[in-house]
Amino acid sequence: MNIVKIGLLISFVSFSLNASNIQEIQHLSQRINKYHNLSKLYFERAQLFLNNADVHSSILDTQAALRINPKYEEAQLFLAKLLIKKEPENALKLVNEVLKVAKNTEVLVHAYTLSGDILMNQKEFYKAQVSYSNVLKQDYAFKSAHYVNLAEACYQEGAYKKSIKVLKDAFHKNVDKLVLQEKIVELSIEEGNFSLALNLIDKMMHTEVNKAKLYEYRALIMKEQGRV
Repeated sequence: MNIVKIGLLISFVSFSLNASNIQEIQHLSQRINKYHNLSKLYFERAQLFLNNADVHSSILDTQAALRINPKYEEAQLFLAKLLIKKEPENALKLVNEVLKVAKNTEVLVHAYTLSGDILMNQKEFYKAQVSYSNVLKQDYAFKSAHYVNLAEACYQEGAYKKSIKVLKDAFHKNVDKLVLQEKIVELSIEEGNFSLALNLIDKMMHTEVNKAKLYEYRALIMKEQGRV
């Protein structure tokens, strides 16, 4: 066999090996994709279980999804929410893992909000304020609830004036102002600032807010003042 034939043979064998490698890589890639899709299927079923009030099965399926894809942020936050009451430490750990790597604004807002919720349940009100404040630092279309969360954390920490300021400052944002006003009324009644509460109630009577709720607030104030 001459040198030219040997060279051609080596080239053919080399090409065959390369082609075989490429096919094997493609095959493995398909298997990997299916493997990761399996985590999504587990997570989808977990959500269905929760819709049917089967929390236990929902937790098991979410954990299965995370064993396959430990960086599945949506599943991590979902599991954290399921564990808030029974395992708050583990729930907070899951949220913090997401916060270390998350770049998506919506994920960050969700994670910081969940962090605040967990800390509120643990009566860690100052830390909850930090989490809820971090929510409002994101570039996001906030809702009234985001400001209400921070205001409630401030109030529970004993900072009534700060909580009212948070809500009043939010009036300039593109949010539902009636929700903010209602929260001011609630906090002011709790604080005993009945003049502010009554003033807001009078203003809200001319809006589309639930009038029955406003009458309840008035009745509560009268009771607190000993007028009934």
